[in-house]
Amino acid sequence: MKYNIFLTLAGLLLGWNTYAQTKSLSLEEALKLASDNNRDIEIKEKEVASALLEYKKTNNVFLPNITLSETGVNTNNPLNAFGILLQQERVTVADFDPNRLNDPDNISNWNTRGAIQQPIFNLDGLHGRKASKQVYNAKVQESKRVKEFILFEVKQHYYMLGLAEHQIEVLKSALSTLEEAYKVVQDNKDNGYAKESDVLQVKVRKLDIQTKLQEAEDARLSVNDYLVYLLKLEEGTVIQLQDQLEEEQTNLTQMETEFVPLTRADLMGLSYAAKAQESMWKMNKSKFIPRINAFGQYDFNDPHLFGTTAQSYLVGVSLSWTVFDGGRQIAASQQSKLDWEKATLNLEKEKSQANVELKKAQRKVQSAKSKIELAEVAKEEASSSFKILSDRYKVGLEKTVDLLSAESIKSEKELGYLHAVFEYNMAIFHLDLLLKE
Repeated sequence: MKYNIFLTLAGLLLGWNTYAQTKSLSLEEALKLASDNNRDIEIKEKEVASALLEYKKTNNVFLPNITLSETGVNTNNPLNAFGILLQQERVTVADFDPNRLNDPDNISNWNTRGAIQQPIFNLDGLHGRKASKQVYNAKVQESKRVKEFILFEVKQHYYMLGLAEHQIEVLKSALSTLEEAYKVVQDNKDNGYAKESDVLQVKVRKLDIQTKLQEAEDARLSVNDYLVYLLKLEEGTVIQLQDQLEEEQTNLTQMETEFVPLTRADLMGLSYAAKAQESMWKMNKSKFIPRINAFGQYDFNDPHLFGTTAQSYLVGVSLSWTVFDGGRQIAASQQSKLDWEKATLNLEKEKSQANVELKKAQRKVQSAKSKIELAEVAKEEASSSFKILSDRYKVGLEKTVDLLSAESIKSEKELGYLHAVFEYNMAIFHLDLLLKE
């Protein structure tokens, strides 16, 4: 009794686990999951956040630097001891006694200081801040493009999964047809109407289809696993598709577009990267220009910790100018100019290459559309031919080899049509990716 209960519970748990690992998804739901959970997208979002914080660091170009400090000392050094007396405002006539000046007693001082440094003119810092902002903008566009590509991959593998399932259905149907053919040829052999070689031909074809079916099932598992990875689902999840592989509609505007939009995320990212390099060049050039900073401090000096007996302040303005540093800054300026020119050339190259890819993608859509039309006609003709041959074979009017040939062509054309639809959809999705703004 206990053994039966255990088996029942085990069966329920296994059934629950199988159900828990199956997820039914529409394409829209899959895209939403990828948009929210994909690891590559999350990594890029972290990079964007990091670049923003890097940009915020450059606020120090115009914001003050404020510090507070508490410093305690104890000394009998003649010079320092008298200086501390002055700072604590405790100097008396007796302190000018040569004996006390030359051999003072130990004296302690606690200095409480508030200090501020305020940039007034820092041209290289301003250009550096601008470069940092352009780097942030480039990261934003890079993140956007990665997201667009991940969503393209989700579409691709969603329909690839559908293609694998259709292939399995076609192969199972072919296997079922061969099972029936095997029964017919076996009966004919038993009745003396067929040879052993006919039976063997059907067996060989069955084995061939079974091998292809196993390969198709393995391919489905591989595509399923990668889609699970893209969507960041639990490992082992089996995805059930709600949307079937169907022919997408061609966007005539996309087919007539001559140039990719310059607002496409990856091109915008390269444009911002080039601007960042230009700002870096200007920053290095500007280091030859003087910097002007204001500074100030307020001090409390007292024998006791945090004492406020004696107070004093100091304010001023500094102008600093690096006139020559051994030629290092000249070389840095020249190098950053070359980096800017390189980034500009790279942008122009990518624009030109993107337009070449656009033309190629448009031709691929047209070619894939034609392939669908031809594949559909071939599929229908092969199906009709096989039906006629099958009916004639059952009454002994056709040879086994002809039937197998017709069945092979029928399966091939059905799979060819599915591949044509898939390739056409992928061509449409790729064209859409190239024309994203």
